[in-house]
Amino acid sequence: MHKRVLAFREFNDRHTADNIYILIERILIEYNFIDKVFAVGFDNSSNNTAAIPRLRELCGASTLMGRFFHQRCSCHILNLCVQDGLAALGNALEVVKSGIKLIWASTPLKMK
Repeated sequence: MHKRVLAFREFNDRHTADNIYILIERILIEYNFIDKVFAVGFDNSSNNTAAIPRLRELCGASTLMGRFFHQRCSCHILNLCVQDGLAALGNALEVVKSGIKLIWASTPLKMK
């Protein structure tokens, strides 16, 4: 199994599920890869996820007994979790940072 970049394309259209699907379909047809793809990896944006059923229809029937895998990007998922966590903390993080700065500013270390 190999991971390769097939193509880079300028994508000026709106990033809807249909437009994403059409672009990927054109690339797969151009390289004659429709019957060779069994997995794709996307971030978790809703438009990417919505394009998957159509890609599954296009590619899935001819490979791996009709199975087609959508691998979500774990780094993107982790980033979304961290961003939600930071937002939930609100200004508590800033209060802690200010407290640490105050402690460090008033320690005997400044005397050395």
